[in-house]
Amino acid sequence: MIIQIGTISEMMRHPVKSMTGERVTQTMVMNYGLYGDRSHVILDEKESFFTITQFPPLVRYQASFSAPESLDAYPEPVITTPEGEAYKWSDSTWIREIEEASSKQLTKKSLSTGKCSNRTD
Repeated sequence: MIIQIGTISEMMRHPVKSMTGERVTQTMVMNYGLYGDRSHVILDEKESFFTITQFPPLVRYQASFSAPESLDAYPEPVITTPEGEAYKWSDSTWIREIEEASSKQLTKKSLSTGKCSNRTD
């Protein structure tokens, strides 16, 4: 017997910790949660997570994956600034903008593979 306990009306994935995420209609569910959720992070000078707690405007940036899901490597996120400019994760323009606004020295970090199941929240 199948018992329905709910209906999923919307799924959000956040490729970059503390940025606004993306709606997904289909994704893989991994042992840590939705595929690619918080697979990319920003670290401060102390190598601590740089989040909306330290810099609330970070939530005005949106991250989404730019390619299909792959178990070999996470797709490169696209970062959309509050002004609507879109940059690849590998482009340093967007992070320099955040560094200037926050007066912090920042580093981008990403997990190297979609197979990775160890994630630090």
